[in-house]
Amino acid sequence: MYFQNIKTLPTDETLAEPIYDFLHQEAVDLWGFAETNVEWQNPKHLGHFQRSVRQTWKHNRTATSTGETKFEGKKPGGTAMATVGKWSCSVEETGSDPDGLGRWSFIRIRGRKGRQIVFATAYQVAQRHGAKVGAETNYHQQATILRGRGAINPNPRRQLQTDLTKQVTQWKQLGYSIVLMLDANASLSSGRSWLAEMTSTCDLRDAHADLPTPPPATYNRGKNQIDYIL
Repeated sequence: MYFQNIKTLPTDETLAEPIYDFLHQEAVDLWGFAETNVEWQNPKHLGHFQRSVRQTWKHNRTATSTGETKFEGKKPGGTAMATVGKWSCSVEETGSDPDGLGRWSFIRIRGRKGRQIVFATAYQVAQRHGAKVGAETNYHQQATILRGRGAINPNPRRQLQTDLTKQVTQWKQLGYSIVLMLDANASLSSGRSWLAEMTSTCDLRDAHADLPTPPPATYNRGKNQIDYIL
């Protein structure tokens, strides 16, 4: 399994080839990327992505997420993920954020003895509530959508916590096991972060916490870990 904030996933097959070659060489069966910055509603971009994956793995299932606001060019935010090889034959369902905000995608796999496992890839916006943000940022996209639905003072970060907690809880109530790959833009080391609250409520644990080696660096402007597999 592999997860990364990719900070723009190339949809051009030639530019994307080194990424998928690396994953293939490392024998990765399931991977997720946050902040893909792609307008996945554009059939051309989605088609390029799916062909790129298919060129490396004949058998695969993919899932993407993007907000419902349409963009012509680069679109901040979004996620993409895939399971390949034999795992792809056990996929029961693929999907994305049901609220149209593009915050997560997921793949549900049938495991041994009928066990159902949901693998999800999620992205939390970096900007805090009240910060000045650009008109095309992912924060602004989400705030605009929420405002259009009646929110007076929308808070996309808090909304993700609420909605993702609800989604994970629903999956667990259905008896599914959860693996959440998340760019949280927050650290578990801060006991007061939204992430600490959500993981406590949903009974999720940092997978790297059980390893003898320290977690990989995930933030290029600081030392705190902000990307997780939970």
